[in-house]
Amino acid sequence: KTRFWKDRWHGNQNLSEIFPDIFDLALHKDKTVAEMWSPQGWDLSLRRNLNDWEVCRLVEFFKRLESFQGLKEGEDCLRWTEHNRGRYKVSSGYKVINRAPLTLNWLQRQIWKAKIPLKVACFTWLLAKEAVLTHGNLRK
Repeated sequence: KTRFWKDRWHGNQNLSEIFPDIFDLALHKDKTVAEMWSPQGWDLSLRRNLNDWEVCRLVEFFKRLESFQGLKEGEDCLRWTEHNRGRYKVSSGYKVINRAPLTLNWLQRQIWKAKIPLKVACFTWLLAKEAVLTHGNLRK
């Protein structure tokens, strides 16, 4: 199930990162997109009424969600944005990891928290430690 605030379902960032001020005011931080959406619109419950200076930010928030067409039938599914069909491939994962230098500290903090299959996390960990048996590593 796709979480409204914490998963990337509408753009390349999750809504809690784009609108941290509104996220702080939200009563239901762990609800899914399906729980927040109704045919009448978004059910956004806030802890308090907005101050004058916060209204523009809320308008910006709803403008971002304007393009949402409603829910489709069926289960939610994760989509790998680095592959044109949305499927995870080891080769595309390898390319993503090798684009920028990774530090072991970053992996220790992030890789095991990520919402990814265990085999992907294990592969990423081995890759960062240069322990994957690729052709180049086998020749070492």
